[in-house]
Amino acid sequence: MLTTGQVVVTAIIDSLMNTNLSFYAFVFTALQRHQRLDFGDLCDDDLKANLEALKYNSRVFSVYFLPDNVNSDYEKIYIITEADRAHTTVLFPHEY
Repeated sequence: MLTTGQVVVTAIIDSLMNTNLSFYAFVFTALQRHQRLDFGDLCDDDLKANLEALKYNSRVFSVYFLPDNVNSDYEKIYIITEADRAHTTVLFPHEY
């Protein structure tokens, strides 16, 4: 189980979570997956980097594509837990 610390979201994520119940549920589920070390839709290199990050306390990165039932202009979210495990951020790729 990954320690995520304080979870923060960007303004756009927050706005969508407050107006779109399906999106809210998706983010909640994605955070649970991230904590369980299910990093979503990563390429092999990013997955290897995450496995190393777990060993050496580096930043952990996840990618989750939005399901079809979530009406949004965006296709995926990133979830990033900082190396010190004090904060985890949910954001869209263009906000990275």
